[in-house]
Amino acid sequence: MPEELMIYGWMSEPERMALRRWAFGCKVLEVGCYEGLSTTQLAMTANHITTVDTFDGRATGREQDTEAAFHANMRACGNTGKVFAIKGEAAKVLPKLS
Repeated sequence: MPEELMIYGWMSEPERMALRRWAFGCKVLEVGCYEGLSTTQLAMTANHITTVDTFDGRATGREQDTEAAFHANMRACGNTGKVFAIKGEAAKVLPKLS
């Protein structure tokens, strides 16, 4: 992740390091990504990430459209090739994934 890029989120550095370790070489399903802080950490070591989010911030206390910020953050980190984002509610989207 570029040092000058600041992605809003709630994770400590030890939590970020744990995500990178756990995702190493894996295909990851992430439910809820907000602006992509955890996604960028996962993408550092994962082979592929599918993330599902409503992109409206409803669970954060900062309700706003977050989709444009998420995609901009993925581009800035060079993660567009390994991250596939699906917009929708997890309860509706997850049963359709195979």
